[in-house]
Amino acid sequence: MRLGIAGSGMIVEDCLGAVAEADGVTPVAICAREKSRDRAEALAARHGVGSTVYDYDELLGRRDVDAVYVGLVNDLHYDYAKRALEAGKHAIVEKPFTATLAEAEELASIARSRGLFLFEAAPTLHMPLFRSVVERAAGIGRIGLVQCSYCQRSSRYDRYLSGDVAPAFDPAHAGGALRDLNVYNIHLAVRLLGLPRTAYYAARRGWNGVDTSGSALLGYDGASASCAAAKDADGPGFSLIVGESGWIRADGSPNSLARAEIATPGGGVVELRDESGLPRLTHEWMAFERMIREGRLDECYGLLEHSLRVMKVLDILSRDL
Repeated sequence: MRLGIAGSGMIVEDCLGAVAEADGVTPVAICAREKSRDRAEALAARHGVGSTVYDYDELLGRRDVDAVYVGLVNDLHYDYAKRALEAGKHAIVEKPFTATLAEAEELASIARSRGLFLFEAAPTLHMPLFRSVVERAAGIGRIGLVQCSYCQRSSRYDRYLSGDVAPAFDPAHAGGALRDLNVYNIHLAVRLLGLPRTAYYAARRGWNGVDTSGSALLGYDGASASCAAAKDADGPGFSLIVGESGWIRADGSPNSLARAEIATPGGGVVELRDESGLPRLTHEWMAFERMIREGRLDECYGLLEHSLRVMKVLDILSRDL
């Protein structure tokens, strides 16, 4: 997979580090704004990317680009992904997938009509330990309770308090704790329990109205999920899944699970660890490359349906903002 990259921020740096460990993925160009030229060129030099361009249409017109990774601010995901798909390129879109459900549904429709691959870069779904937790959840009986927490004081929070607003703290750019961090918790809850019957979001708001932290409560018939996230404070990350015959507790935020304990019906406790030794984002790039190389559109569109369900939940929760 020959990859064109739109963006030059921190997430792109993380992406390039992960891609370096994924066989079959070759980043061939970074596309950035002219004012970010120095940063883009430094990124390309550090990670061995062949070229930098400053016009997105130029990137989309390149024959040596098979897929485009959209690593831009949240409210630009839809436009850049749509243009990539319309140019015949596969698209990999950083989480959250889009700013609204309608945008996500339109992108999915375009991809399906053209037979193109479209992925949300939600690394949780592809981590070995996450997949093991989901598989083993079937062995703890009917799930009645899911609790997740991801609290990480943002490196930009002090700047925000002083009035310097980065996109991650700007409601106009679809920023905030719900879409930035809580989306990982919601991915887990929806993967385990599906679409909720009810959904509510209680947020702590900053001076410009952005949710700097908050808790989502998802209601199901016979079950509930509580998902908490904060960009204004640190706290231990964990996921707890309680079934009628056992429980699973995973340490760390849902986007970087490294260890889990599973209490089985017989009373024993089994420990699981991620022994891969790979960077946390590498697993998703390996999965994207494999699906594209093998032509596994069915698998891709299955993941896409999950992303659309998550977007539906985010859309409902956003009404409380």
